[in-house]
Amino acid sequence: MKYRYSLRNRIVIAFGLFGLFLAMTFWFFIDSSMGLVEDAVFRNRLKNEISYYLEQAKADPKCPLPSSRYINAYLDFASMPKAYKNMATGLSEGFYETNGPGAVKGPGDLHLGIKKIPGKGALYLFYDVGTLKVEEKYESIVSLGLFGSSLLVAAIGAGLGAAVAGKIIEPVTKLTTIISQSDPDHLPVELGSAFARDEIGFLAKNLEQSMKRIRKFIEREKTFTRDASHELRNPLTVIKGAVELISQMPEYRDAALQRPLKRIEKSVAKMAVTIETFLMLAREDTALQPGQSCDVESLARTAFNEHRDQFENPLVETRYKADAHPRANAPAAVFRMVLDNLLRNAFYYTPEGRICLTVGQDYIRVSNSGAAGARPATPGEWEKHPKGHGFGLNIVKQLCERFGWHLEISSGPGQDTCVILAF
Repeated sequence: MKYRYSLRNRIVIAFGLFGLFLAMTFWFFIDSSMGLVEDAVFRNRLKNEISYYLEQAKADPKCPLPSSRYINAYLDFASMPKAYKNMATGLSEGFYETNGPGAVKGPGDLHLGIKKIPGKGALYLFYDVGTLKVEEKYESIVSLGLFGSSLLVAAIGAGLGAAVAGKIIEPVTKLTTIISQSDPDHLPVELGSAFARDEIGFLAKNLEQSMKRIRKFIEREKTFTRDASHELRNPLTVIKGAVELISQMPEYRDAALQRPLKRIEKSVAKMAVTIETFLMLAREDTALQPGQSCDVESLARTAFNEHRDQFENPLVETRYKADAHPRANAPAAVFRMVLDNLLRNAFYYTPEGRICLTVGQDYIRVSNSGAAGARPATPGEWEKHPKGHGFGLNIVKQLCERFGWHLEISSGPGQDTCVILAF
């Protein structure tokens, strides 16, 4: 199964995308949590420093303010540097930062804790965290590492999906192989027992039931085809033999009697060809044999002359033109059947005017100037008008489909009806 959107590929893609989604989600939460954890650590440090100072101030009101390389504390607002004053102006008790959600304006990357102290105003604790945070290049390395891990997880997921998909679709592949290798004469039996009692087994069981019905239908069709072939050919054989015997009798050798006998003989021959064509269309195993072909020009000339003699209309001008001598890949009887049907329709729908049969290199063209509107213009319309001789254009279409021919019909008010059969 090498389809772009096969079940196997869908499973592999689903596993891969699911793995990528999980990995990317994990990456997003880790990357986001890194900043949140840093902010929480710095805020706890400020809380601890403020708590420690308040405890020390209770015991010794003159205890020094918290101070370190990164922490600066102020009780006197006026003693702050100008940049710190601008940052702390208008802020109430709480914790603030210059970088992150809800940031305030201030120099560098600072965290600020403000705690009101009764009798002393407020404690301003500035924490310079810019040098303590993970440098951006290290954050980029971590991000790339996480991204690479995401791709690796997605690849592992796709590989796992490929392995699982093989096991999942194995019954489907097996069922497909069994069905594709079957033919009407050798339909699979006991199909449901070959699979587990799951969805595939249920499908196989239903297919088995359908194939049993198909098998019975094929058997009935073969029986009908065999019986019909026998019952239809026997009367024709009797009629043909009787005509031959009658034509040899002395009392029937008169030219006036021989002519209708010849017409009966020709009609019997055409009926035999018609029966053979019907039986061929009813069978599926009527493929073209290698090297089988027929002389199109010879068949067309014979069919045209016979129909011209049969209809004998002095008001119709007939013309036969052979521009080439092609061969068609089909039995001669089948091609003659198509020719007879097209010519019968042309002669039948032309009470007066002209009829022309042209044989080209890979086509034949039948045109006639019948009465306007007397002849349908499309195959669909022809099928709705069963008047006239022949067995209908529908059979011609089936023969064309069977042998890969193309039938084109054109007609219109004031125009000749033209039928082109390309083979």
